[in-house]
Amino acid sequence: SDQPPLDTRAIARLEWAGCTDLFRALNPGESGWTIPTGAARKREPAPMRLDYMWATPPLAGRARSCSVLRTPDADVASDHYPLMVEFQE
Repeated sequence: SDQPPLDTRAIARLEWAGCTDLFRALNPGESGWTIPTGAARKREPAPMRLDYMWATPPLAGRARSCSVLRTPDADVASDHYPLMVEFQE
């Protein structure tokens, strides 16, 4: 592959600090890929997850859902799909 390996040091640091990857915690077993969108499909590699929503334990405990918004508008707005998190008040 012509792509360099992904640098995951920031992810490791967030996990070490006790933060929660909200998408993974609320959607175990789902891939959660955020690239490529339709706008970038011709120039991006295979689907992968590059976008995250991290939370401290108190905030993670209030998270009710986390989803990748793969909508027609998002498909053309960017080369990454956005994430949406809903929290309990």
